[in-house]
Amino acid sequence: MELAKDPVLLQAVRQEVMTAFQTDPKTHKSTTIDARTLASLPLLQSLCTEILRLHVSINITREIMAPIVVQGHRLETGALLQAPTDIAHLDEDVWSIEGHPASEFWAARHIKHTEAAAAPQFVMAGGPNSFFPYGGGVSMCPGRFFAKQEIAITLAMLVAKVRRRICRVDDSRWPVL
Repeated sequence: MELAKDPVLLQAVRQEVMTAFQTDPKTHKSTTIDARTLASLPLLQSLCTEILRLHVSINITREIMAPIVVQGHRLETGALLQAPTDIAHLDEDVWSIEGHPASEFWAARHIKHTEAAAAPQFVMAGGPNSFFPYGGGVSMCPGRFFAKQEIAITLAMLVAKVRRRICRVDDSRWPVL
């Protein structure tokens, strides 16, 4: 939906994603997607990370290992504590970039432009203690790498198939899959 709301972003993602499609030399039709290429695309990776940051909310559950006082409340050993990921995912001190508050979707939040690098690079804007759409610690989702790959492949296929009348951009260059 974030892409559907922004035709310029949709076109930029489409251009980037199409570099991962492999074309059959005989038919000149796109036949497969190179997952490694998808994983290296900075805008796609930033977009996926930003969507997970803003639109995935889970509760992280931890067992108290030693008595602790939190805002005047004593928590005893063995008690379970839950915290919603929204607290960290929307932290202005971590995610806000001038002109782009943490509560706002911004696809380029995790892209770094440097003079040393010829092309923009994907760089996580926050740290591991601020981003955990797949949970954390020993209970972190074991399928997170597979899930990230499936999200990127699905998004690439959708972006490649969106028609001009929907996104209002010229897609005559892109093959119909």
